[in-house]
Amino acid sequence: MNFKRVIPGDRNEEMYDFPFVSVFIAARDEENSISACIKSICNQDYPPERYEIIAGNDSSADDTLTILHKLELELPNLHVYDITKVVTEKPGKINVLAQLSDKAQGNYYLFTDADTVLPPTWIRTMVHTLQSGYGVVTGTTLLKTWAQFGHLQNIEWGMTISTIKVLSDIGVRTTSIGNNMGIQRAAYQKVGGYRGITFSLTEDFELYRQICNSGYQAFHIFQKEVLALSKPVYDLYALFRQRKRWMYAAFRLPLPMLLILITDAMFLPVICLFIAINPVYGLFFWLFKLCAQWLFIYHSFERLQIKISLKRIIPFEFYQGIINLAALFYFLFSSGVTWKGRKY
Repeated sequence: MNFKRVIPGDRNEEMYDFPFVSVFIAARDEENSISACIKSICNQDYPPERYEIIAGNDSSADDTLTILHKLELELPNLHVYDITKVVTEKPGKINVLAQLSDKAQGNYYLFTDADTVLPPTWIRTMVHTLQSGYGVVTGTTLLKTWAQFGHLQNIEWGMTISTIKVLSDIGVRTTSIGNNMGIQRAAYQKVGGYRGITFSLTEDFELYRQICNSGYQAFHIFQKEVLALSKPVYDLYALFRQRKRWMYAAFRLPLPMLLILITDAMFLPVICLFIAINPVYGLFFWLFKLCAQWLFIYHSFERLQIKISLKRIIPFEFYQGIINLAALFYFLFSSGVTWKGRKY
């Protein structure tokens, strides 16, 4: 119930020290999203001369690079690079960010994705938290929703991120989120940055793990000041491919988080078996779980000043149970991972 909060940085420009910040974006085939992302970063309540936006085009087949170059002409603090060289074990986002960080001038590094829109208070709040002594901080990301499938994904994101926040507050390290992450430059350089970590399909988790293992503290900010909005996936196949990539990191999480995820994935078949054996106790236990889970979800979204409709409680329960179990089987029995048009 008691999510630890941070106080956003002082908005009195005469009293507040604005350290220079580098914001990184790796973009691959994001022509429909990149403009909104860049413009949201340029709309910050942070002096534009005190931050730079460094965007890297990752071999896009659409007009992403053209759009970035047009924006670069309009925005003096936007720097665009077409990344064609591979300096990591394999191409992909980790390769782009490894090279973009070589060009950064900031004392603090912020990372987001090209399909993400940030609130105006994002840079100031992330940097203020990093200045408190944390090596890595994670913001809160939810999904833009307009259809039932997107709403269900958004609730799942909210519940997962809330769980990560709870564990973070009691000292259990889990992961960071690559589309809403901040790192001290010194912490990034200490572990060698993205060049210094082994190749990973979940590069944010790997970098977070390395920074924490090097002695730095982490903090998860669960507040509207850093609430970013990303895009949901639009079909089941894309959802399963996304989950398979995430599961590679999930099996390396601390035991408490891993047990939560496994219990969550196996709950539906187990409770159905329980009901078949003892309907009264089985249904009572399911109802108890349903109420407790929804109170947690409702409380979490309320902290972000977002209302969640009770009419989604039953659809979400079956969505969660079926998707998690199916994703686990997809992870175990499908071969390889397809991510941003590349196979790994």
